[in-house]
Amino acid sequence: MELHVVRPIFILLLWGFTLGLKADDLSVIRQKYIESILYKNKSEQQLIRLMCQMSHEKVVGDQMVVELMERCPIEVGYVRQLLSDLSEQGSWNGLDFTNSKAASWLPRIHAARVLELAKVYANSEHTFYKSAEIAEAIHKAMGVDYSFHQHGPQQQVGNYGAAYLATMSFWAYILDGTSLALDQERFKLITNYTNEGVRRILWKNKMDVNNLGRQLYRQAQRNKAFSSLFSANALAQVNSKDCNVYHMLIDENLGNTSTALLGQYHFWKSDMTIHRCPTWMASVRMASDRVIGTESGTDNVKGYYLADGALYTYVDGDEYTDIFPCWDWRKVPGVTCYQEDKAVHVMGWLEKQNKGSFVGNVNDGTIGLTSMDLVRDGLYATPKEVQHFDLSSFKIISNTSQCQAVQLNKETYLLALYEAGSVPLSGELKFESNKKGLFILRTYKKKWKVYASDPTQTETSMEVILNGNKREIKLPEGEYKGTVAMFSE
Repeated sequence: MELHVVRPIFILLLWGFTLGLKADDLSVIRQKYIESILYKNKSEQQLIRLMCQMSHEKVVGDQMVVELMERCPIEVGYVRQLLSDLSEQGSWNGLDFTNSKAASWLPRIHAARVLELAKVYANSEHTFYKSAEIAEAIHKAMGVDYSFHQHGPQQQVGNYGAAYLATMSFWAYILDGTSLALDQERFKLITNYTNEGVRRILWKNKMDVNNLGRQLYRQAQRNKAFSSLFSANALAQVNSKDCNVYHMLIDENLGNTSTALLGQYHFWKSDMTIHRCPTWMASVRMASDRVIGTESGTDNVKGYYLADGALYTYVDGDEYTDIFPCWDWRKVPGVTCYQEDKAVHVMGWLEKQNKGSFVGNVNDGTIGLTSMDLVRDGLYATPKEVQHFDLSSFKIISNTSQCQAVQLNKETYLLALYEAGSVPLSGELKFESNKKGLFILRTYKKKWKVYASDPTQTETSMEVILNGNKREIKLPEGEYKGTVAMFSE
């Protein structure tokens, strides 16, 4: 009942509040809110100076004192330290994201640091005002692969992400034409998330099962897809610059236009791969020591194995409609699971399902390889879960605990090296790497192009050797499809 009445009540309160406002009152409220966040109220400056002469409390349990300390100027040295300590994965070391204490909740520190960076970016008197380095750090700390995380590092595009999109589209429509209307910078964030994140997981007006999270309800795929379409439609009404993007999402899912965003995309912060072709789509969901694969509340109590490499393929979109009550939950598509008679383990809150770190993908935007190293219950899964997305014929070159390699044609090889070393491919072609990783070898203009990925997300570079010729490959954060080395044939 609450879900149906909260928004109307809030609207009535907002409407009642705004009845007596003058035309420019909302603009005044907005400006004062910004001044309050940045502590720019001139009448407070003397008090702030006096307070900041005392030592700044670093560990505080009282929220009022926390907010009081936030009034102190953010020192340049502290900002530089935040930038230096921010990892390539977009997090700060030492933060326990599994902490669930109601008081002094530790993961809030991450959000507080992002807010501090946002404050110095917006403060015209700060050294880092409008700094590109700060903007990049904020972007990194908030995630850059268009995942939507909730309840720890866990993909939640289909539930919390869908609620976020519905809420943002609702208020974007309500506030349009006022001084509180979203500007293009904010619209760009929403548009990118909608197009690069949400659109990829929709197929013929059905949401991918891997993105439903724990909400495997009746007609869940259909209803969540429709929710996304309604959100896109609302955004199209108020964001004229990107209205075509939203209309394409709608038309594509209603069958009015052909499928777009073709090829392979990996949500590297969520251990999830999406592959889209003109006539079919597939998705793989995994878990690692970095990423929570799925969760259970009062629902999804049998879903423990849903992130063990679950692979769903779609043609007409109805392949899995309302199938969940009939499933054997140890035989989820794509999952390799030992069989036993006892009940499926019911997950605890924020429980990680895999201790393995070698979980990831390499792709060139067209083809790719996804691999999962499963370590659980004292067992080490060998060989690993591997999925490659190509319907043409292929030849197995190697299938051992150290390396799995296939040849798609004379110009393309896919390799998963679980240990540093070498592997003979075909003829006189020999490949070697000083680090374990995932690789694609393809010929391009009579040269070999090597795409490399480190699924552990810990390495910054690796050396690869092809027929004795050595190249160094830099490994930037995220999806490594642009990370290549070129070799003459």
